Amino acid sequence: MKTENVYINALKKEIVFYIGQNQTENFEIIDKCTINDLWFHANNISSCHVVCKLPDKFSKKEMHYIIKVDALLCKNNTNKLKSIKNVEIMYTYIKNIVKTELPGCVISQNTKTIIC
Repeated sequence: MKTENVYINALKKEIVFYIGQNQTENFEIIDKCTINDLWFHANNISSCHVVCKLPDKFSKKEMHYIIKVDALLCKNNTNKLKSIKNVEIMYTYIKNIVKTELPGCVISQNTKTIIC
């Protein structure tokens, strides 16, 4: 599992992101997180899972910055998506993610999407 600490200038804070780089790690980051952390994955395409540790409450505007960074991390850490424009990334709170018996495969609910 890869961990990235990203300083977001607009927030004046460092945010921790966990990136699952294979099926096992994708499940590990889900287990490592709390219910209000954000989970990201490419929509309808195999990709890494990225989770953002949310230490505080953030305003809508602040969340927008975090969501953009998280979506880009998901895209840029998936080799086949790096050079593609307009990739749809879905996201939701980790409490809306249920692991299946298939390693790395999840069921997600209440997702939203962002294009990056």
